Amino acid sequence: MGSRANLVIVKNRGFSLYFCHWCARTLPGALFWGPAYVRSYIEQQSEEDKEHWLDTIWAEGGVVLDEDRQLLLLYGGEELLVNIPLRRLYLQLMRLNWPGWELRWAGQGILDMAHYVGVPLALVTGEDTDEKQAAVMRMPTDEARINWMGTVRFADKTVWIYPLAGFAQVWYFLKRGEDLLDMAGRERQIQAYDMTEWSDRFPSGGFHIDVPAQSITYWQARDLSKHREIQSKWPNWQLNFVGDRFEVQRELAEGNLIFPKVDSAKLLQELKGILLPGVEPDPSESLRRIVEEKEEVGWEMSVAPTAWHHAPLKISLEAKKRIWARAILSLAEA
Repeated sequence: MGSRANLVIVKNRGFSLYFCHWCARTLPGALFWGPAYVRSYIEQQSEEDKEHWLDTIWAEGGVVLDEDRQLLLLYGGEELLVNIPLRRLYLQLMRLNWPGWELRWAGQGILDMAHYVGVPLALVTGEDTDEKQAAVMRMPTDEARINWMGTVRFADKTVWIYPLAGFAQVWYFLKRGEDLLDMAGRERQIQAYDMTEWSDRFPSGGFHIDVPAQSITYWQARDLSKHREIQSKWPNWQLNFVGDRFEVQRELAEGNLIFPKVDSAKLLQELKGILLPGVEPDPSESLRRIVEEKEEVGWEMSVAPTAWHHAPLKISLEAKKRIWARAILSLAEA
């Protein structure tokens, strides 16, 4: 139980590391309002030894506040992790509240954070048992289940499209290695696909395999940490991870793959609901109730001390509304 994140402040070429048990899901909402609020927010969390990082298994969000370079590196948030158009709108608006700062999304999650401050990646790379079966290159009968896009350029230079259902990581397709090409060869059915005809839901990710070029280009909404594992399944192939830039696959599909249209007004309302919620519950109180209920029926409960620590951003709802309105006005005038 929890929503774990590491938070980092870089100052005078050194860094301080913090841990938050609860804030990965709500982190984008805490960072949006500008640099004046963020340093104190981070310093309210539990300070850790510089070697005591979360890893790729446990980290669900994080931020690096580099005051030397005026750069913010971040990822997290339940909705923003999986919704690329929503995330792009969030960053577009957020930049209006962070003038003079560079904002970056950490497409490789905790790995990007560790790399940025010079921490060995081995320290933040967790051992994943990876028990999920590899996904298949077959279009689901129910189009509502489609959340991935595969495209393959075969040796004859024809490009075929594979609308797919799958897990949250592109790894579960690419882990098959070159067997994936055999499956794709047997499933050549679609050479043009318009996603706008069936859904406005944006896919979770996609990949393009170019057989003549021996290259794989892949993207996904969530943070990705399995590049080394993918390379091990595709030795001698060139890998190109492009973050959340789905447009690259659209170009590689030669214009025959059309992604859902973005409803900006709808996204803006969704983002407003995330950033200006009516009530922000204290997760540590929810934990307390669960522990008490379990102990009443005889369970022995052990809870990490950091789980009781909840330090939300110190900003009034009125201040949030003012900053939001100012950002919306600036966006309209841009």
